[in-house]
Amino acid sequence: MSSWKRYIEYLRKTARVDGAYLASSEYIPYKRVWLRDHSMISYLLLQMGYDIQSEINWISTLLAKEHNKVKRILSIPKESPEFYKDENHPRARYSAKMQRYNEDWLERQYDGIALSMLLLIEYHLRSGGKIPSFLKDYLDYLFYVYDTPCASLWEMHEEYLHAYTVGLIAYTLERASLIYPGFLEKSEYVKDFFFSRFLVNNEIKAMTNLRKYGTCSSVLLLITRFDIFKNKVSLKDHIFDKIQEKLSPCGIGLYRFIIEEKNEKDTYFGGNLWYITTYWKANYLLNKRRLREAQDILSWYVDFPLGEQIKDTRYILDKNMYYWWIEKSKKENNGIPGPASALSWSIAERAFLEYKMENL
Repeated sequence: MSSWKRYIEYLRKTARVDGAYLASSEYIPYKRVWLRDHSMISYLLLQMGYDIQSEINWISTLLAKEHNKVKRILSIPKESPEFYKDENHPRARYSAKMQRYNEDWLERQYDGIALSMLLLIEYHLRSGGKIPSFLKDYLDYLFYVYDTPCASLWEMHEEYLHAYTVGLIAYTLERASLIYPGFLEKSEYVKDFFFSRFLVNNEIKAMTNLRKYGTCSSVLLLITRFDIFKNKVSLKDHIFDKIQEKLSPCGIGLYRFIIEEKNEKDTYFGGNLWYITTYWKANYLLNKRRLREAQDILSWYVDFPLGEQIKDTRYILDKNMYYWWIEKSKKENNGIPGPASALSWSIAERAFLEYKMENL
């Protein structure tokens, strides 16, 4: 059995519940279905030729249940306090039974909705299946909200616009134009907004309000998987080099983000190197046919079935916060400390990279 098939077999047997993917099947705080994680995993499986009908059924049923929220938001002025209440929007995460949680997490995260829409669009384009009746309303929702602050991919800084979120919305609307041609113009409008707000001296800043801040690994997705830069090859190379320079202390692994202008570093479990961010880097290298460098990443700290962060404390940014999170996670995870292991998102990304390498 190819090693990537082993990862997918593990993922589908342990993390898939009722067609939905738990962020982790082992780490109790992550036994949730983030729309972001479920949609990305399902999207990768689709690219690898798997039957994802169960995954599509789950996300379609959930989004149909939340459809009335989307229709209502479209009628609420952005200036209204009601617009910014998490409960008025589809949430970032649910139980596998589609129940909402009321824990202390930021829930208004547009990137999960955009990924869900992209998954449904790509599934329709590949299979010719029925277009969900709610699809256009959700796309209108994305175009309505793209220029309003929300939590980032990492559930942080809900007071800012985030480069990855805005870029992903632009890409999703572009793909939607293959079904609804009118969305092509909207996609171009969002792209223009993206470049005017986030591009600074050939770098993409992670977030902005009135000022622009930070470097974030998630931007790698916008120059690889959800490419809104297209033929701007030298610009993509420069963006990659800057992310590598600022977020990779060892030349291989990547931190999630550093917000240099605010002197803010990642403190989640002390801020270590992540598998998922490093695998996004490997995907870029594979696209560039830099195979030896990509292979170096696949040989880096591998530990089946793969967790969240590497187990090497040399690269931790804040040791005090590392030990604080260790104690907190023990209380939440039956005495077993985090970071999360296994992490479904990491596993799927690893499988996709090995599959891609095998088929180059």
